[in-house]
Amino acid sequence: MPSYFFPCLALAPGDLPQVVETAKAVLRRREWEMTTFDFATLGASHKLQFSWHLLDVFLNACHLEIEIRDAQDFADAQERVRILQVMLYLQWVSPFIMPFGMTHTLRDYSGLNYRDSATMRAKLPPELQSGFVSGDGKIEGWLHEPTFQSITVGAARTVSAQAFSSAVDAAERWAALEATHQPLKAARLALQTAPAIPDLSSSLLHIWQGIEALFPNVSTEVSFRLGLLVSQLCGPVRSDRLKTYEEAKRSYGRRSRAAHGSSGKLDHRDWVDAWDLLILCLSACLARSALPTEDILTRELLG
Repeated sequence: MPSYFFPCLALAPGDLPQVVETAKAVLRRREWEMTTFDFATLGASHKLQFSWHLLDVFLNACHLEIEIRDAQDFADAQERVRILQVMLYLQWVSPFIMPFGMTHTLRDYSGLNYRDSATMRAKLPPELQSGFVSGDGKIEGWLHEPTFQSITVGAARTVSAQAFSSAVDAAERWAALEATHQPLKAARLALQTAPAIPDLSSSLLHIWQGIEALFPNVSTEVSFRLGLLVSQLCGPVRSDRLKTYEEAKRSYGRRSRAAHGSSGKLDHRDWVDAWDLLILCLSACLARSALPTEDILTRELLG
């Protein structure tokens, strides 16, 4: 089965090796720049499902690429890379963007325009003179997350080889877990999509939608009960339950102010607090290999 490739924005390679390879996915540093002529060749001779001009815009900020191996089709690769993205967030990697997906790696269309020409090929660096040419087949591409905007966390915005390998392993376990606990998908999608909502209040509400999806039966004394349940759920990944309880109650208060349009502007730290709380919740479900019900968590708490 084929591989699909997702260039990443808003992530820096740091001290990452050139390639971090696993059986299911690969993380690569970008090696070569491309020219407008390379992108125009893709638009004229290949099968892009979007304007080639977008490649010229987005790839200026691209330093890394994720390969999803052995995917059934592009839709399957999209779902798998979305889960992997969230598992990277659970490794405390800052939010990042994957604007499109391709059937070929960045290396295959770096220098493509000159490589297609026998007379121009020699002008390329020696490392690019051999490789994929348009006569070898068609490069296909689809939009995935066509945005430049993302709320980020921290200053480094790097990913380590260990974080990537751990995220790949976690992604397989998460997919199986999500198949048997449907609320986990809503929570995972909230974590994945919240950074793309530019308004902090709306984005924070979206994060809390993910947290509340884990506790669908809580409808009264919401702040108090959610604080207790979140603190108990997160016990396997954070032993200080009182700290988690206080953070959950405080963040829920901000969520309520945002939902009801109360005065008082939220800042980035308020957003990060909610973001971290959802990460803890999903990490705890992964550690437990289950999504416990409210009743089970209450019995644990009283047990």
